[in-house]
Amino acid sequence: QDLNIYDNIIAGVGDDGIDVHNVDDANIYGNFIALSGDNGIEATRTQNLDLYGNIVLLSARDGIFVRNAENADIYQNGVALSSRDGIHVRNAANTDIYTNGIVLSGRDGIRVNGATGTNVFANGIALSGNDGIHIRNAIGNAVFLNGVTLSGNDGIHLDNTALSLVALNGVSLSGGDGIDVQNAVGTLIAVNAVLASGANGINANNTLGTVIAANAVLGSGNNGIRVSN
Repeated sequence: QDLNIYDNIIAGVGDDGIDVHNVDDANIYGNFIALSGDNGIEATRTQNLDLYGNIVLLSARDGIFVRNAENADIYQNGVALSSRDGIHVRNAANTDIYTNGIVLSGRDGIRVNGATGTNVFANGIALSGNDGIHIRNAIGNAVFLNGVTLSGNDGIHLDNTALSLVALNGVSLSGGDGIDVQNAVGTLIAVNAVLASGANGINANNTLGTVIAANAVLGSGNNGIRVSN
């Protein structure tokens, strides 16, 4: 199957702006979607998805929701004012999320839950209600070269993860921790700039095999780096 959905204007629909289900090799690009009653774009049970260059505004749930997917690339999208997450990926393998601009998400800017082989890089994320980037129940994660600012809770949050890299990110003005890693095995946190976090600059709790190296942490409300078990 080879599906192309592009250059459409979609606004004020009761459910999803675009909903693609059980279709492989889909390209969704260049669409303008606003005021969707559910998700702006939803893609489920798909392989080899390219989702790029879309503008998604004022979704009642997630701006972009990808579920049960393999080999998805989500890039160069502008997502604003989603009631829940800007980009939400669940139960996926080999997902790349990059060069997206995400602002004013009600919950997380980018949320990944139940995934393997996820790369989140070169995104700009601001004013998320909860975390800028939230990764949970995931193996083989790389979070790098992102700019995350003014998150209501943590700038970058990992929970119940294994084999993760968090590097070369700029995280500023988080309400909670700049970088927070919980219940994790094998995490490298390196060469990040973490500025003016409300709580800790970098926090690691209940982790095994964690390396925290060569970071710049300035102006944290609590600790610069805190590790506990």
